[in-house]
Amino acid sequence: MTKHTVDIGSFDILRDEEVRRSMKEISKWPIFPQLYISGEFVGGCDIITEMQKNGELEELLARNGSIKAKESTLEERFDQLFTHNALY
Repeated sequence: MTKHTVDIGSFDILRDEEVRRSMKEISKWPIFPQLYISGEFVGGCDIITEMQKNGELEELLARNGSIKAKESTLEERFDQLFTHNALY
């Protein structure tokens, strides 16, 4: 999350068995850490790692307003324009 300069909060679930048990029930996810964005469960470490690799995490954070979406370079915009709107 520091890569995206996102403000985060955390809670040490190992200090409170009741919180740990409740979080597993609420999320229907048996392991920790767990990531929540705007109060909604996103996934555990394995899912977040995969989302980071394929760019989904950055997109989700941008859609959520947690980070600004990456602006395309002029070259990327031209490439997208010509690739998706090819004249025949």
